Amino acid sequence: MPNRSSISVTGWMLFCAATFGQDWAAQAQVARPPAQTESGADAERTATGDKSVGQLVQETIDLLDKAADLRRDQAELNSLQAVFDQASQNVQTIQEREPLNPWLLYLRGRAYSLTGKPADAAEELRQFVQTREGRNEWRAYRSLGDLFSDNFPRLARSHYQKALALKAGVPEILMGLSKCYLKFGEMDEAIRFAREAIDADRRTKPEYVSHLALLLQDAEQWDEALREAESAVQLARKRVEEKPGLRGPVRELDVHYGLLLDILQSRISRADTGDVQDYIRLAEYGRAQAEIIRTLALHDILLLIERRMDAVEGNRSPQLLEPYGVLLAEVGRTDDAIAAFDELLQSDPGNMTASRWLKQLRPAAPD
Repeated sequence: MPNRSSISVTGWMLFCAATFGQDWAAQAQVARPPAQTESGADAERTATGDKSVGQLVQETIDLLDKAADLRRDQAELNSLQAVFDQASQNVQTIQEREPLNPWLLYLRGRAYSLTGKPADAAEELRQFVQTREGRNEWRAYRSLGDLFSDNFPRLARSHYQKALALKAGVPEILMGLSKCYLKFGEMDEAIRFAREAIDADRRTKPEYVSHLALLLQDAEQWDEALREAESAVQLARKRVEEKPGLRGPVRELDVHYGLLLDILQSRISRADTGDVQDYIRLAEYGRAQAEIIRTLALHDILLLIERRMDAVEGNRSPQLLEPYGVLLAEVGRTDDAIAAFDELLQSDPGNMTASRWLKQLRPAAPD
């Protein structure tokens, strides 16, 4: 079973080798490759499904977006590997067909950003927005805004504003502007853009709602800040339920609970006489966060055991399979847990723990 702890170094190396294989300046000196043989062209068409370069570019953009989501969720490595393999194949095909295609700049910039190379990402994206294709591409300006938002908020704001002029109502752009205005200390504008981002997103992203709650806390608008923080927790909990077995959503839920408790404690500390309901909620939310912290600890322990299981694939200890299966079940990785308990029963048919868990995990058979 593959290691699910993080993005595969091998996967990223394969992807980056295809994406960053040649310097753009060097590419400018390279002529188009010689015409393919008929058999070679047939093989390429088969691999890419007769897709045009434009279709491959859009598909690769979607794959990079998916890779970012999978990494944030700390999803299984095999899911990430499949995304990397397809993206790598697409980029290779684009480079072979059109080595000077300006969209390669954008794809490289996005990939550099995902691999933690912001300076290289910014350079590629800056070159891209100077091209005919890039100057009207809102996603490139948004990506530049994201790269500069932490350390250069004024530069980031400029890029976000260009992106917004090209594509109005994009939640990510609006949220980026809110964060820039927060850096400037312009709280009213920060709150305004945060509200617009949440409305444009239709209240699906808990991180946007938590950002607004944090702004309202800074503005000492306690009642609304508390309502928004509670809403963020509800949205985050829904994400955990929709993505069972992943550590990333659980970690996000822990963060949102932390903000909720901080806002509640701040309101209590500033009140002359605390509302008893606030103390009741404090106890309720504190217990809920404790359960989430426990789940995160189980994920961490599972990671260590899973590394051991991967190292001895084909010769796994029945004694270790039992706690391994229990941990898988407790963090919500039901299919993996069933597989582990089935494997345990093959070597220990009378294992009561495995039998009991399988009855809980498998849907009841029809009469």
